[in-house]
Amino acid sequence: MRTFNNAWIIRILYLLPFPGLVRLVGHLGTPCTAQTLAQAQYVMVQAFGRGSYPDKTLTAKLAAVAKPAASPLTSSFLALEADDFRPGRANMALAGVCLQLWRLHPPLVIIAQWEVCYSLWLTDRKLIAGPAADRLICLWPQGSYYATVHVKRATVHSLLARGFSSCRGLELAHPDMAARAQLILWRLGVCPALLVADIPFGPDSVQWWTRSPWQWFVREYAGRIQHVLWGWVAWRPHNHE
Repeated sequence: MRTFNNAWIIRILYLLPFPGLVRLVGHLGTPCTAQTLAQAQYVMVQAFGRGSYPDKTLTAKLAAVAKPAASPLTSSFLALEADDFRPGRANMALAGVCLQLWRLHPPLVIIAQWEVCYSLWLTDRKLIAGPAADRLICLWPQGSYYATVHVKRATVHSLLARGFSSCRGLELAHPDMAARAQLILWRLGVCPALLVADIPFGPDSVQWWTRSPWQWFVREYAGRIQHVLWGWVAWRPHNHE
């Protein structure tokens, strides 16, 4: 697990979304230690696929089972567990990285999609229900498909509403989507360091493009062109402080 913050290389990685490339380049980054994380206030975590609940039925399923608008977080997670929701390999791995970060720097606030938050709870229920309860912000979807750009908008709203610095955060995502997530955040005025960790694909994911590297590449390349055409990304970080 390393932090990486070379803007020129991140731009090139956006233009070359080949599977495994970010992992390779990430070895040039700085190893995560308590010292290197000391100035970080928060971690923004992007989910990657899921093992159940297809996108078409996601909104209705969550409203019926988890009731996120009306239930405490632990109650929602208990309901998901009773319904045999499977967050998927990638989200369990992302949760594992979050726990490592908390061990290195306990004050970190984690702002994550609900699949990752649920995976955290599955991994360490006592921590999530107790000491870390006020350091976990769960992002629930507002529609059937929670696109990366919408997740990032909700994330930035949450961190700015809590008075966090726009440039004292970390971005954690599957390595093969990390460059796109970073350029979206630059467009939103946030300039975190990029966390590069070993996150797998999910062969059993309900989102076909997250099942293997080349299925991902086929969809991702077209998506990155769309992001440029629609003005969803910026080519350099903006410090709004």
